[in-house]
Amino acid sequence: MNTAVIDIGSNTVKFTVFSESAEAVFSEARPLGLIGLTEAGTSSISKRGVELLTETIDKFVQSALCHGCSRGSVYLFATAALRAASNSSAVKDAVRKKTGYDIDIISGEKEAELSYNGMLFANNFIADTGFLTDLGGGSCEVMRFDRVNDRVKAISLPCGALSLYKKFENETDCKIPDKRVLSLMSGFFAGFALSAAEELAYDFTSDSAFYALGGTVRAIRSVCLFLMKKQEIPFAGSVINDPCAPFTIGLSGLSELGVYLMQDRQRALRILQDIAPDRVTTFVPGIVIYTELLKKSGHKNLTVVEGGAREGYYMMLRKNAGK
Repeated sequence: MNTAVIDIGSNTVKFTVFSESAEAVFSEARPLGLIGLTEAGTSSISKRGVELLTETIDKFVQSALCHGCSRGSVYLFATAALRAASNSSAVKDAVRKKTGYDIDIISGEKEAELSYNGMLFANNFIADTGFLTDLGGGSCEVMRFDRVNDRVKAISLPCGALSLYKKFENETDCKIPDKRVLSLMSGFFAGFALSAAEELAYDFTSDSAFYALGGTVRAIRSVCLFLMKKQEIPFAGSVINDPCAPFTIGLSGLSELGVYLMQDRQRALRILQDIAPDRVTTFVPGIVIYTELLKKSGHKNLTVVEGGAREGYYMMLRKNAGK
C-alpha cells in the first residue's frame, strides 16, 4: 500500500505519494498562499481560505486514492501559516468535518528536524557537518548538524519569503521590488539572520557546507540556469553547475542576480512568470533571506539540495511503523 503526505505550507500545498519501497511515485502542488488568506488586520484564516484549503485537500485525497493509497494511508501536516493562525483549531475542525482528516500542526523545531531528515533521504552527497536552511512562505528553519556525532541544533525564524514580501507589499508598485524596498527587506531580515547566527553559535564555519532546500531556492536555480543559457549573466566563478555535482551559487552570484533583476523589473517579471510562475512574489525576498543568512554565518556559497519536510514526515511514519 502506498502512502500519501500532504504538506500544508504558507505559500503552497504540496502532495507526494510514496511507494512501499520509499520511492516518490507521484507529486503535485497548488500555490494557495494561505498566509495571505486572512481576515483584514488579523492572523485568522478567512472563510474563503478555509474553503480553498478543504477543496485542495479533498482533491489531493482523491488523487492519492487513484495512486495506490487507501484513505487510512493519507497524512496531513501544516507549518507556519496554521501555527500562526489565531483560528487554527477552527480550521482543523472545518477540514476534519469536510474531509474526515486531522491536520498535524507541527512546531518550527519539528519542521526543522523533518527537513533535515528529508534532506538525508533525498541526497547522497551530504557532508558530515554543515548547515541547512529550509525557507518556507511564513518561516525559515535553520539547522546546524553533525552527522558523525548525530547532533542537530535548529532554530525556526518567524519570517519566510512570502511573509517578507507581504510586509513590504504596499511599498512597491510591482511584484518585483525596487532597490529601495530591497534594502528595506534586507535591513528587516538581517536581525533574524543575526539571531540564528547567535543561537547556533556560528563559529569556525566558513569552510563548512551550507545547504538550502525548498521551492524558492529551486526557483533561483532554474532562473540562474536559464540566464546562463541565454548568456544574460556571466556568473564568473560564482555558480557551479556540474552535471556530477549539486548546483551551488555564491554570494557574488546572488548579488549579480539581484542587480540583473533590478535593472529592468518588467523584464524580470516576465522571466519569473515564464520560469517560476508560482514564485514571482517570493523570489526576490528569497534572494534577500539567503544573502543575509550567508553573510551572518560567514559562508560564501550555498548548495541546493532536494527533499524537505514532506520526505522527513514520511520517514517518521516509516520509523513509527517499525520499517
